Amino acid sequence: MKRTSPDLPTSKEEVPRWSFEDLVSDLTQALAKSTDLSLSDLSQKRFPITVPVQERLEEVLHELQFGTGAALLQFPADWLLEQGEEGSQRAFLGLCAHLGRPVTQSTDLQELCARVEVARSPEVLEAKHTQRRGYRNAQDQFLHNDSSIPAARGQGVCDVLAMLCFRPARSGGLSKMASARKIHELLQQQPRVLESVRHGFKYDAASVEYHPDWRQPPTGQEARPMVFEDVNGFPCVQYAKNMVETISAAYAKEGGELDSVKALLKNLEDACSDPAVVQYWDLKAGEAYLVDNYRWLHARTHFEDDAAAPRLFFRLWLQVADFERQKTRPCAE
Repeated sequence: MKRTSPDLPTSKEEVPRWSFEDLVSDLTQALAKSTDLSLSDLSQKRFPITVPVQERLEEVLHELQFGTGAALLQFPADWLLEQGEEGSQRAFLGLCAHLGRPVTQSTDLQELCARVEVARSPEVLEAKHTQRRGYRNAQDQFLHNDSSIPAARGQGVCDVLAMLCFRPARSGGLSKMASARKIHELLQQQPRVLESVRHGFKYDAASVEYHPDWRQPPTGQEARPMVFEDVNGFPCVQYAKNMVETISAAYAKEGGELDSVKALLKNLEDACSDPAVVQYWDLKAGEAYLVDNYRWLHARTHFEDDAAAPRLFFRLWLQVADFERQKTRPCAE
């Protein structure tokens, strides 16, 4: 399917969706050809897909770049169970590698396709990012973008965020989503705040996590906007709690502006989490959402696990070549 205009979804049910139920045999074949490869070795060439799968992915990418910025993929839950946790993780990474390049998500664990779950293993519990990032526990999260390096859309660490539900929680654990367009509409009611976050802030580059797999190292000497429009005119928002920390650290060194900067960032936080903009997407086993990381903020509600079958999602950060290109052709029906 192709869409003619970026009509904003107001619920999960309205998100443009693509089922892969009729193509699981194609995915199974691709998986079989790559079983000897590590996750870091999976790529477009080494996870071969058929023309029908490629055509479906092209529609998904078109939606992400020029439509709503959101897509829902559907896989049979029993097929995922048949592949198991490792096979499903590999299939998701291999498939999404045809949309963009999966990049490392943490400096200490070198995760390409992260297991989003309550931390249990000593390796994960001891990792530095486990203490700073909310996907290793069951607590309610603040809405945010992924990656803490402020950069223009198409130039940052993550262009497309992809999340696959392998097993939902016993209760709770809904995906909280907010569109940048709705946040921008709220900020238009506060012109001074909007002007300030459009201008942006400096940040303390030394305190920002960086991995050489990412596009560019952090540089905090100049102000980076928190709210802006992409080349196609879509509103974009950058916000995360760790961004606030690094911005505050920069202004703490300069003195006088810190209180006003903190107040402006609190105004942005309030807009990003305003009930008027927040949607709740209840992903079932076999469902995956893919969103433009700058046009949609995401988070998760508190959840309770089943000890015998704990909640498990798989997450990818995708860098898409030429993601910021301007739309040059109309969407076909």
